[in-house]
Amino acid sequence: MSKRGPKIGDAVSLWNFAPSPGFTKEEVVILKYCLMYYGVGRWVQILESGYLSGKLIQQLNGQTQRLIGQQSLAAYTGLCVDLDKIREDNDKKDGERKGGLLINSGPNPTKTLRAKWQAEAKAKYGLSEEVRQSYKDALDQFKLEKDKSLIEEHLSLEDPIETKSLDKKALVGVLKKLRVNLKALHGVWEKNKGKEVTGEAGDGVSSGLKGEGVGGKSDGAAAPTRIKG
Repeated sequence: MSKRGPKIGDAVSLWNFAPSPGFTKEEVVILKYCLMYYGVGRWVQILESGYLSGKLIQQLNGQTQRLIGQQSLAAYTGLCVDLDKIREDNDKKDGERKGGLLINSGPNPTKTLRAKWQAEAKAKYGLSEEVRQSYKDALDQFKLEKDKSLIEEHLSLEDPIETKSLDKKALVGVLKKLRVNLKALHGVWEKNKGKEVTGEAGDGVSSGLKGEGVGGKSDGAAAPTRIKG
């Protein structure tokens, strides 16, 4: 029997937690890739990127805690780090836990202590620019496929327009609507021109980058797989 894993093809470590309310497993992987490219705690940038439309900052924060197995994000705020490695290390630590997450049972950390934590986290888990960009490429590929899928779905469901029964005013309205749709389609085409969409529908996820570890400070960082919606 083959080992069960997420359909989107990411690391088996994703199954170490339950997605937060309002998240699918696919969206968890998208958030993970966003965090590894934009940085932990960069909620505004992540929401403005459009990859997780409709999500709230509280939801992103809560799911990030589950991704790393730790309640406080202070040590990683603003950093692009290997979330899988952090989770792996946190799972091995002894300490007080709440809801399966490590918690800080001591006094609130000072600014100096937080800076020390972040310096240590960056040295141990920090990702190189090459690795970060590989996650951005995977996100862009996912969005490209989503856009293509939505366009094809819209076109396939559109019934032929019956124009014989329309008067001049109605025809003008239809033409205006078609013009708007064509302009939108042209914008998507221009934006994605030169980019190739690979894979076949229903094939799950094929690897966007071969091998594991694209380089950088975190040698254990696995190459992102291509997310398929």
